[in-house]
Amino acid sequence: MKDYLGEYSKPEKAFGEVFSSTFTEFSVQSYSPAYPSTPEYGSLIAVNCETLLIVGLVYSSEVVSATVVASLPTPLRKTRREIQSMYPDLDSRLRDVYKAVSVGYYDGSRFWHDRPPRKPLVHDLAYLPDSQLIRDFHGTPPKLSYLPLIFASLPEREALMATRGLARYLAANFRAEDEREQLLRSGVESMQAWGYDADLIVVVSGILESMLG
Repeated sequence: MKDYLGEYSKPEKAFGEVFSSTFTEFSVQSYSPAYPSTPEYGSLIAVNCETLLIVGLVYSSEVVSATVVASLPTPLRKTRREIQSMYPDLDSRLRDVYKAVSVGYYDGSRFWHDRPPRKPLVHDLAYLPDSQLIRDFHGTPPKLSYLPLIFASLPEREALMATRGLARYLAANFRAEDEREQLLRSGVESMQAWGYDADLIVVVSGILESMLG
């Protein structure tokens, strides 16, 4: 397995940095709100905490004014390209914030689907993982055993929406039919193992199957 702590340590490759955290989740401010240098809803991000690489699932994002006194933007009736031309310093006027649930970590030797033993610190660097990290995080065969962590951390409705976003994200990274079947099966089994309600598990199974089936 790669040295992910070393690979995900270069400041120039980070998309942002942590500005608040708990054991269950953390918030990251991106350096630029521009696509595609920022994470999508339901995607995974990785934060380098020196001894750990914490993996989080993005479930919320907000772009707010960076000024001390927030104000409503004035309607401009312009395209994004036109606005960028009019205000070349626009990125510096905005704060693009992402919230993520901690769903696992890398300890230097292997990945774990569990809450990390330590939380990220302010200014720890955040990265968009490449396809190899995504595959290594889920293992061989791939498993979705961190799914209960999402439901333990978010309100049920939001957790269901996040699960749908995650399933869409995984479908783009796992193309083989047997891999998708394994992800679906392990996700359902992990929810059963943690004693979640049978009706909820049926809904979760339907969401996963609609994206991975």
